[in-house]
Amino acid sequence: MNLNSFIFLLIYYSFARYLPVSYSPLSFSVVKPFRGYICKHIFEKCGTNVNIESNVFFGSGVNIKIGNNSTIGINAYIGGIGSGGRLTIGNNVMMARDVVILTKTHNFENVYQPMNTQGGENFSVTIGNDVWIGARVIILPDVVIGDGVIIGAGAVVTKDIPAYSVVGGVPAHLIKMRC
Repeated sequence: MNLNSFIFLLIYYSFARYLPVSYSPLSFSVVKPFRGYICKHIFEKCGTNVNIESNVFFGSGVNIKIGNNSTIGINAYIGGIGSGGRLTIGNNVMMARDVVILTKTHNFENVYQPMNTQGGENFSVTIGNDVWIGARVIILPDVVIGDGVIIGAGAVVTKDIPAYSVVGGVPAHLIKMRC
């Protein structure tokens, strides 16, 4: 991370994160573009008209790509702490509040060593274009979500989801196809 990114990360976590939601009358239509501008200097790639809502946590923002017209909802936790794994979010993605996207796991293979000392592994999560992710969805590491997918509120995504699927549940399972 370079000094410029670090300064914008500091600005984000010191106060921009706590500004009102984009649709609040108190945002005066400047909060959404302001947070988007900050994230352009933090993320690996940040498209146009991106909406990062209030209180989103994205670690250092390293290895995060987000496409045009996409929203990360209120209180979302995305990526991993530090350099974590890679997260790619496509264009026109709607993400509701309290979504958790994990890109890092703990190792646990050695039963003679405490798990918290075994380190972890970084993975990628890829979210296609035109995806709707409901409130409180959890997306686990090493998952690819296809274009046009709808994920119902509260679902836990543990494996890849084919394009134009509607999924829900714990673990998430196919409800129907959109086409």
